[in-house]
Amino acid sequence: MRTTAAALTCCLLIVALTGATVVSGASSTPSPVASDSGVDLAPIQSGDTSNLTSPETIEIEIQSDGDARFVLSKEFPTASENQSAAFDRLAAEYENGEHGRLGYGTYVEIVDDVAATTGRSMELVENGPRTTRDGDDVGTLEYRFTWTNFATVNEANLTVGDAFHTGQGIWLGGLSSGQQLRIQAPEGYSVTESPSGPQIDDDALVWDGPVTFEEADLRATFEESTSTSTFGMTIVLGLVVALIVLTVLLFGWQVLSDRSDDDRSDDLLDRAGEFVAALPILGERPTRDEQPNGGTDHDSASSSANSGTTAVADAEPSPAADATEQSASQETETSNGDAEGESVDPELLSDEERVQQLLEENGGRMKQANIVTETGWSNAKVSQLLSRMDEEDRIDKLRIGRENLITLPDVDVTDPE
Repeated sequence: MRTTAAALTCCLLIVALTGATVVSGASSTPSPVASDSGVDLAPIQSGDTSNLTSPETIEIEIQSDGDARFVLSKEFPTASENQSAAFDRLAAEYENGEHGRLGYGTYVEIVDDVAATTGRSMELVENGPRTTRDGDDVGTLEYRFTWTNFATVNEANLTVGDAFHTGQGIWLGGLSSGQQLRIQAPEGYSVTESPSGPQIDDDALVWDGPVTFEEADLRATFEESTSTSTFGMTIVLGLVVALIVLTVLLFGWQVLSDRSDDDRSDDLLDRAGEFVAALPILGERPTRDEQPNGGTDHDSASSSANSGTTAVADAEPSPAADATEQSASQETETSNGDAEGESVDPELLSDEERVQQLLEENGGRMKQANIVTETGWSNAKVSQLLSRMDEEDRIDKLRIGRENLITLPDVDVTDPE
């Protein structure tokens, strides 16, 4: 009996020593995950413990001042009545601080080490727990905080990467199966440099586990988008059109004030029509040879002014002008007819037209990854182009699982291909 007890004691001692050796061999800087061992998931999983330790999502939203807003989250099914009631109880307890903070304590432990490594002053601003429901099927626990000076602010861009390092090396060594890391560019910025591993989705870098990170895998550069220049050009063109309309109205008012009531309506129409017809096509100027008598724009304008208002009102189009206009119209129709019968060279198309052509050739729908393959463009370029076309309602983007489905606006995604 004593021999059996002694053998059992030796076995327990060996197990204890083995466990201590494994723990002591772990990295001194723990890798944060969006899960917390303090959260009891048994009521949600209805006895299934296979998903109790699986991490969920770490979302890092970079700000233009270099700060980063972190959202640690974990989702739970709430489709059944029992699951929904269990999540409501868990959410109330979680918001009261009874189930930890989804790994937030680990970030508190490493922030000072990261600050010393980067040479930037850093701190964590805690925003606290939050629970949400996405319809009737999913409930989410979140923990939010802000990490100041997480990114490096340069004169022309923002860079991310050095804040993932401590004195012992990279603190986020990888993602487990089912875990996701998402680094979102600041509002108005786009991804210009990134490693080859992540997907790029709406100016965000996305990694899905399982994956292991090396030193340079979490480095990226974000630059401010140039779409504002297009907006400014639109305003300028709008002002030009408004100025032309105002000029026509003022010209017509002056004519009406100088003529009798009986002739005002006809005279205004004649003068407005001639004024609009005299406007050059936007972006073109008549050459010296095309102007009457070889004169300049200034000479032509002076001649018109000296001819008097009555001569302008009584002028009628010449037969030669009518014949020239009819011939130009016929040539345009012939040119359009020839163009419709020929395929357009992709190199002559704009990027947006190239995407639309690919969609039309593939039944109006394509996966974003296939567009990258067909065009040979980078992931970043395709993502930015599709986001801009989606904002302009030229295409529709639909998130299906971990992929984007791109369709033309008139394509019903519920129809089978």
